[in-house]
Amino acid sequence: MKLAQKLLRTGKARTLRSAVRKAWREVKAKARESRKSYDRKRAQEVMRKRSKRAVTLDKKKRARTPLDFETWARRPGRYDWPGVDTPESPKSKEPEMLLVVERKHSEKGVKTRWITKFEPRPGGGVVIEERRIKDYAHISLVHVKKDVEFVVSRSGKALGLKNLRTGKVVWFPGVLVRARRTYMAIPWWLYESKKDELRKAGFAVEEK
Repeated sequence: MKLAQKLLRTGKARTLRSAVRKAWREVKAKARESRKSYDRKRAQEVMRKRSKRAVTLDKKKRARTPLDFETWARRPGRYDWPGVDTPESPKSKEPEMLLVVERKHSEKGVKTRWITKFEPRPGGGVVIEERRIKDYAHISLVHVKKDVEFVVSRSGKALGLKNLRTGKVVWFPGVLVRARRTYMAIPWWLYESKKDELRKAGFAVEEK
């Protein structure tokens, strides 16, 4: 209020309202400058004089930041000063690379088929038996679709699930995978054999 009255007397403000606004802007500007150029040695001395318990409790709770350093120095238990006794903000964690796996059974089977027999015929040629997947793992990629991509091996026979955060790839035989943008389906036995490899590649696995 004193600063506002001074602005009125000196003619820097015409009305009391404008004087209060200008005074408040000046106070905030000085406060910002004070937070940048405060006496760090004195701040350390103030903190050293306080008990360990007081410092520990102070750093756990958040308090109001005063406009000037002197106010904080007089009552450090009541106020916080940036960079001295403000609580540490929790580090933001990246969301978990979660694969939700559900075991499913279908009498019709998944569209993907794989070869179970490959035998030569007596009269020439081969016998090929194909069977549909019935017990399979449905792996949801909904939680990670922005951070994964499917890659194909040079031979074209293997399909890889690449974790874009870690750069690691888990490979699967291409004929055993049915892959879409939001999920992949593979035989359950294949999933069981690749579970540890998925974790090592940076994925978290949640089975339903």
